Amino acid sequence: MSQDPTDYGLVFAFPDQSQSFTLGFEAGMLWQLLQQGPPVVDRGVEEGLPLRHENLEVMHRMAAAAGYAVRSLPAEQGWVRVRLTRGAGRPTLSLVSG
Repeated sequence: MSQDPTDYGLVFAFPDQSQSFTLGFEAGMLWQLLQQGPPVVDRGVEEGLPLRHENLEVMHRMAAAAGYAVRSLPAEQGWVRVRLTRGAGRPTLSLVSG
C-alpha cells in the first residue's frame, strides 16, 4: 500500500475474503467508533471517513441507532466518504407541563 491517502489496498488477508465478511468487518470497526461516543467520526480525514459504498445503508442505520447525523460525499470507485456528527441524528424530545 502506498503512502498516498487516496490509494486503498489490501493491508492483510483474511482466510474468508467474501464480500459479506469484508463488509461486516468494516461495519464492526465503525460500530466500535460510534460506541466510543466521539463528537465527530471522520478519522481525521477532512473529506470524511472512507467507507465501501455497499455499507452505506448499514452505516446509516448504525448512525441513527447511536444518535449520529450523517454527511456523505458521492461514491468514487466503490468508496463513499462520510462524516458522522453526534447529537444531530435524533430529535430531542422534552415534556412541557401545562
